[in-house]
Amino acid sequence: QTTVQIDDYFKGFDCYRSKTPYAIHQDNQNQISNSLNNFSLMMQVTIPATQKTVEIGWRVRVHQAGLLGTLAILRFEKENTRLPDSLEELKQKGYLQKMPMDPYSDKPLVYKKTNDGFILYSVGMDFNDDGGAPSTDNNGKPRQFGENGDWIFWPVNTEE
Repeated sequence: QTTVQIDDYFKGFDCYRSKTPYAIHQDNQNQISNSLNNFSLMMQVTIPATQKTVEIGWRVRVHQAGLLGTLAILRFEKENTRLPDSLEELKQKGYLQKMPMDPYSDKPLVYKKTNDGFILYSVGMDFNDDGGAPSTDNNGKPRQFGENGDWIFWPVNTEE
């Protein structure tokens, strides 16, 4: 009975980790946590750590998407002496194999041309597009993966 319960626990987390943060947010994360609370106290103790591990995995994935997107934009600019009009243009012209996706919106990362060049960002953990306003810590200092604001990949923040 214990091994069956442990297998069920890991199946529940497989389901949890297979969803993007945006999908979990849409499904109401509490429903997932509540379904996992049916397990023994010992297994319930591991839920926050396992959820944090999944969260860190998504951060790594979005950071990788941001890096690949940034490199593709910079390479396009160097070879064409102009910025691309969109991420879709990068894909169409072979600079990207696939669109750099934002798991916090289930859409491509946000790319905008600016007067100084461009900005590329994820909407971040608050699931809101803040127009490129950087995420901050509790003291208002810029933070790459803050719980508010957008996670900006370019331009690089040198104040962090």
